Amino acid sequence: MREFLEYMDYAKIFIYISIGTMILTFISQHFLKRYKNAKYIPGLILLGIGFYGLISLIRATTVAKGISSLMIFVVGIGSGIIGLLTGLIINIYKRDNNVKSS
Repeated sequence: MREFLEYMDYAKIFIYISIGTMILTFISQHFLKRYKNAKYIPGLILLGIGFYGLISLIRATTVAKGISSLMIFVVGIGSGIIGLLTGLIINIYKRDNNVKSS
């Protein structure tokens, strides 16, 4: 049961980081309206962190380092994709509003 609760801790971390990424995406889109691609920056940063976790996973020498690197990889890639999809949804929503108002 203790091991299951440890994995649930990783799930909580993933959920919190994903929600934070969506919030950062909305904030960057709101404050940086001039730069249309700025809303994708949080997702791209997390994808970079995920790829760093993959490289660390490949170079891991112990099981403990491998598991932590695997979690960095999964959380980074997963949250990065969620951030990029949030930016894409914002882009589609803005485009639909502009078409209807014209």
